[in-house]
Amino acid sequence: MSDYAQHVNKSTLDNIMTTSRYDSDASKWVNDTAFPAVGATLQSAATANGNGNDFTVDGYGVCMLQVTGTFSATITFKASVDGTNFEDIATTNTNTGTIGTTATAAGIFRINCAGYQKVRAVISGYVSGTITVTGRALAVAGTQSSMQVSGSTLPEAQAIPIRNTSKMVISTILNAVSVAAAGNTGAIALQVSTADLRFLIVSIDQQPWNLRISTSVFGGYTADKAYPQANGSTSTYTTTAPFTCIPLVIPGTGFTIDNNLLFKLNNPAVVCGFVVDNASAATATVTVKILDIWR
Repeated sequence: MSDYAQHVNKSTLDNIMTTSRYDSDASKWVNDTAFPAVGATLQSAATANGNGNDFTVDGYGVCMLQVTGTFSATITFKASVDGTNFEDIATTNTNTGTIGTTATAAGIFRINCAGYQKVRAVISGYVSGTITVTGRALAVAGTQSSMQVSGSTLPEAQAIPIRNTSKMVISTILNAVSVAAAGNTGAIALQVSTADLRFLIVSIDQQPWNLRISTSVFGGYTADKAYPQANGSTSTYTTTAPFTCIPLVIPGTGFTIDNNLLFKLNNPAVVCGFVVDNASAATATVTVKILDIWR
């Protein structure tokens, strides 16, 4: 059998990773399956307050948690990047569509867990009943393939590689930092990224406020290097409903998202740094995260 092409993709529909290969002898594609989604029990018929078992989701993109049982208690969903320190994480109730960090009844909850190492379901305020929480994590969709052009004289070992990967990484830059009235965070330098897309995610509990960005292409910290802009914004944002923007390489009048993304292909150092200004008369709590996406 001679395999001239191989495709690998992770299927969230079947909860498996399928490998497709072209059987040149049979002149057709055939599929193999491997790497089932990972599962775990976070709470097993629990009858008391407690953290339960941590669920390792490192390398996975989506985590589904099912809560079963009849009980009077609160379950708080938490996640950790370093595997030790846990913070509340937003979940979506798949039945109601409600976004929150806790559950007080049975249901199925979805977590976007890309970039996190572990999640847990913490029971507090226990009064009665039994609580079971089971989890299942699915890999981030991605493909990798190699192929030989039809009619090529290249031997199979020299088939042209084609790689199309998909990955998301969330990094916390500022975590609940206090910024004095009429003050700012100072210039925060960011590590250069090779990601295809980069988003700045900001939560702030006071207004008005500004977000100013500096890039290696157009220096200086200005509000017009973000889309949309936060220049004297009179809205506040939470960690579960944050302000999200795209840093721009080509700011100002006449820019388009398309030409910024095209320019990005040859200029990976899109964001050099940012400043968050608290223009209010009260101390603000500011959290800033970076979402990097490789397509």
